[in-house]
Amino acid sequence: MLLYFVLTFTHELSPYLVMAQLGALAVAGLLRPRWLPLALAAIAAGYLLPRFGYVNSRYGLVSAIGDFFGNATPPSDASSLVVPASQVLLQDSAAALSLGVWALSLAGAWLHRRSGRTVLALVLLAYSPVLVLAAGAYGNEGILRVYLFSLPWSAALASAVLAPLPSDVTGRPVRCGAHAPARTGRPRRGALRPPLALGVALALFFPAFFGYDRFNVMTEAEVADVTSFLQSAPAGPVFCADEDAPTSDTARYNLFPVDPVFGGSGVLPEASARPDIAGVLAREAVSYTAGRVPTYVLVTPSMIAYGQDYGIPVRSFTTLLASLARSRAWKITVDQPGAVIYELPPGVAVRGPGSTGPKPGFVVP
Repeated sequence: MLLYFVLTFTHELSPYLVMAQLGALAVAGLLRPRWLPLALAAIAAGYLLPRFGYVNSRYGLVSAIGDFFGNATPPSDASSLVVPASQVLLQDSAAALSLGVWALSLAGAWLHRRSGRTVLALVLLAYSPVLVLAAGAYGNEGILRVYLFSLPWSAALASAVLAPLPSDVTGRPVRCGAHAPARTGRPRRGALRPPLALGVALALFFPAFFGYDRFNVMTEAEVADVTSFLQSAPAGPVFCADEDAPTSDTARYNLFPVDPVFGGSGVLPEASARPDIAGVLAREAVSYTAGRVPTYVLVTPSMIAYGQDYGIPVRSFTTLLASLARSRAWKITVDQPGAVIYELPPGVAVRGPGSTGPKPGFVVP
């Protein structure tokens, strides 16, 4: 319970995934004491309830309850950007690897369905995390966390397909500690399954994991510049050129809500920046904050690399920076190799539509 208490304020979703797994074991009679999941639920609720207002306004928790299929939908790019074929290949590799492990785990559970409590425990641990998707989407990344908590137990079930226990002359699996069959010098049936499966897994893993290094790997200067800014700047929303930046590395990250400039969920759904983009962002900022707090625009090298890989041309970033530099409203606050940051100070007059008040979900300090 002490470890769970620490886990509760260390990560948003992990406590509920653990609770689902232990709760499933308790319901099946595989966990003692059975009241333990209830005690853990009380710890998680005790931490969430005082913060529920902020969490619900920021992440729409209540609206996601009951929308299981919507919550289970993985992250996707709903914009008009044309994703290059290379990125599609990387995404397909990751999906094939993940679904392959789950398919093998289901096969392992079926093959050993008569193994009683052992296989039942593995199945519950592997698939009970999906229960949390009935309560929230976690920014459409809930399915990724579910898979992470499922993976160790899914791997155990999959191994029962690839490398089954040796059998005696009756065909029954040899129990732990029992005498194994004598070697006959002939290759054991199915001996090629493990190396073939590992080969396929590696062939999918390398592009799925390392294929994004061009924008996943961020320079020390970029991390240092952005971190220094977030630690000292007055709180306010940040318009990031796109979604690839180290903006959550400080304890003040919740004071800097992030919105992308380009892309389906951004201020500009299209990939090409307009020459007057600084004015568009300024009007959006006033609508966002009612002019009571500063608003920032952040551009980093990793954002440019990310944009190139997802259909945003370099000229869009160049146009964005040039428009900000010409603007009388935006003031440059950081101009370093790792980051360029412009600020729209509070109270600055902006031409265009009037303010509509703070954007829902943004808490004005």
